[in-house]
Amino acid sequence: MTMRSLRVFGALLWIVASSVVSAQEAGRTPGLSPYPLRIPLHFIENRGIYPEAVRYYVQGKEKTVFFTEEGITFALRGKQRDWVVKVDFVGRNPEVKLRGADRRAAVFSYFRGPEEAWKTGLRSYGQVVYEELWPGIDLMYRAEVNAIKYEFRVKPGADPGRIRLRYRGVSSLKRTSGGALRIETSVGAFEDAPPVAFQQNQGGGRSTVNVAYTIESTAGEAVVGFRVGNHAEDRPLVIDPAVYVYCGYLGGTGDDGLYGIDVDSQGNAYVGGITCCGTPTFPVKVGPSTKYNGRREGIVAKVDASGTKLIYCGYIGGTSDEFLYDIAVDSHGCAYVFGHTGSKEDSFPVKGGPDLTFNGARGLDCFVAKVSADGSSLVYCGYIGGERDDYGRGIAVDKSGCAYVVGATGSRDPMTITHGTPFPTSVGPDLTFNDPWAFTPDGFIAKVDASGKKLVYCGYIGGALNEAALDVAVDALGNAYVVGWTVSTPTSFPVKVGPSLKHASPGRYGDGFVARVNAAGTGLDYCGYIGGSDRDGLGGVAVDATGHAYVAGYSISPANTLPLVVGPNLNLAGCSLVAKVSPSGSSLVWCGLVGGISSAGIDVDARGHAYVCGQTNTPTSAFPVKEGPQLTYGGNGDGFMAKIDSSGRFLHYSGFVGGAMADEAWGIAVTPSGNAFVAGKTFSDEKTFPVKLGPDLTYGGGLSGSGDGFVAKVKFTQLAASGTPRIGGTATFTLMASDSAGLPYQAGSSLGTGPITIDTRRLGLSPDGLLQVSVHDFWPQVFVDYRGTIGPDGEARAKIVIPPFPQLVGLRIYSAFVTLHPPSPSGIRDISNTVLITLVK
Repeated sequence: MTMRSLRVFGALLWIVASSVVSAQEAGRTPGLSPYPLRIPLHFIENRGIYPEAVRYYVQGKEKTVFFTEEGITFALRGKQRDWVVKVDFVGRNPEVKLRGADRRAAVFSYFRGPEEAWKTGLRSYGQVVYEELWPGIDLMYRAEVNAIKYEFRVKPGADPGRIRLRYRGVSSLKRTSGGALRIETSVGAFEDAPPVAFQQNQGGGRSTVNVAYTIESTAGEAVVGFRVGNHAEDRPLVIDPAVYVYCGYLGGTGDDGLYGIDVDSQGNAYVGGITCCGTPTFPVKVGPSTKYNGRREGIVAKVDASGTKLIYCGYIGGTSDEFLYDIAVDSHGCAYVFGHTGSKEDSFPVKGGPDLTFNGARGLDCFVAKVSADGSSLVYCGYIGGERDDYGRGIAVDKSGCAYVVGATGSRDPMTITHGTPFPTSVGPDLTFNDPWAFTPDGFIAKVDASGKKLVYCGYIGGALNEAALDVAVDALGNAYVVGWTVSTPTSFPVKVGPSLKHASPGRYGDGFVARVNAAGTGLDYCGYIGGSDRDGLGGVAVDATGHAYVAGYSISPANTLPLVVGPNLNLAGCSLVAKVSPSGSSLVWCGLVGGISSAGIDVDARGHAYVCGQTNTPTSAFPVKEGPQLTYGGNGDGFMAKIDSSGRFLHYSGFVGGAMADEAWGIAVTPSGNAFVAGKTFSDEKTFPVKLGPDLTYGGGLSGSGDGFVAKVKFTQLAASGTPRIGGTATFTLMASDSAGLPYQAGSSLGTGPITIDTRRLGLSPDGLLQVSVHDFWPQVFVDYRGTIGPDGEARAKIVIPPFPQLVGLRIYSAFVTLHPPSPSGIRDISNTVLITLVK
């Protein structure tokens, strides 16, 4: 028998999710342009998240879609209340098989409560299929780019009239004048587009078939089917309507953002943050429902190196609020996260340690967790805290897998406390809580051993007044570098060596501080202030291979009161402060201002170039824009990122990351070659935010002032000349190409490896790299070392020899550029930069 197939397409679901952005080179500017990351749509298997009747679900911004054997459930979120619409399969086969198809690589995990309650490694699919939903008829939902569609497959001999969908919980259901199906509820309406039907002809092409919705209304319920016109029985028939549903994953119904980022050696990005898009209760009834009172939960995700898909994504949380602020990754691809929580151990996913008991009474405890390399389990998870509020902010990991965490605590030490659980001080650097009245918090640092079961050391960094430790970095020897802010003066704050032993605004405002904790954790190698006469603080730190600490923060102090030395800018006011501290801690190698309100993150590449990100409300005319990523201020506050030369004297690039609404850049991570990854939060939709590529191009925020998280990748290329080229001398070029390590390069111009001008006459060039001068019939070799291989640090150098011929007086090399030739003949990648050099005699 010849097979006949009838296909009915439908349910187009527009995705509204977090705008996660990657920035790479594009042609819009000479330097950088943003590319976004896209999170593909996933059908996630239900394995204990919802009642057993739910087999798969898609959790979205304004709607969550549940797939059961009985039908489809839409949980609609309104401003005042929620509403539930159910679509039943009328007359369905009670033995229908519902399965996932097109297995996706991403897994999803929910770490909540005790370990036996965790739901880990939940599989995801690109399709869900109802087999034999009606006799001879299958129903398939499939994921597309920012959309899912469904189709009915009608096998030979089956009757398409058996397809009947009962809508419950709707105010009205009717056909529009254009043939669409309009579904109205008390919290809003949505539509199925007019159905379209066609058949493929045997000789090629296709023929249109008449089709329309049919509606039967009885007892407040409506049953929808399809009326199909005449068509050939022996060929497939396609019917295609569409319903719009807003859906996404990293951007939820509440206030969401990404605050920490790290990158592994393969270029995969790991992000951590907060989501209020929790899991609502499955609505068993149609009509009004109790509005989901979502709690904040920590979220950790891994984005693949291409930026186009999630490798894993999961929640970490309990019944109260969680705040996940930083993330680090080890050489094995395990992610370490740190933050604080109000959830007790009966609902929080404690495992292993360092402490399995919540200590904060009604307050907050810090938590630290290690996520397995595949994202499907927690290696350990536990508390760090005492009887009062404890706040977790920064985390770093060393080569042996020990985690270093910093934050602020109001919990007192065992000798000071009179009741409740003390802060778990051990070894150092300071075992005594420093506010004698216990009114203000101290900063703290703790080292968690590789097993996660115990603390190697834990101690305070503080004085008699307010302190907070906000970030930490660790060097190859295990020394920990800590930054934060303090109001305490040297009479109580543990200043030692430097950079400055004097508080710049004693008794009034905070100063930033930087300190190095020795590898044993017993004390401070150095500790000092960085600040001016007004409010200052440091929120980011990185360390290079030689022990220089790079710090970033905010300052509203007048420039003439700050310890500015070298650059990159020395005369801005009220903006980001960036500095490089000598290995001894006694002095600043350089210290300058970038622009913006504050710097929130900093990292350093293998060449000692510093990368910073933060927030700015400075317009384009006043911000030191150079190359990118964006050269134009979007308005209402933008994120920004900048690359500072290792000398500290100038910016390689500096630009905005944002759209028309408020945007914030919080965390930055850099590969050795200089690829920069930045994470943050945005309130700008895809109309103005610089989205492109993936993992999600559609904004999911907007309700109740909520925003979305974003992640961006920036690659940078630059061709610079050094020295003063002279006749008979050498011009040296430096190529920086952050995403091209190992690739061959060739310096040249649009005409070859030149061109030059002699007495205003241009001379052509031969393709073999030799300058062909036809005037005197000789072939001087102009370019020497003009080709080579870009090193792992992303840099290479080329020399151009200037021949000592009198005919070449006035030689000018212009429009220099670099062409990168990949190892395979898959194409040529051009990196365009212009260098203009005028030679002198």
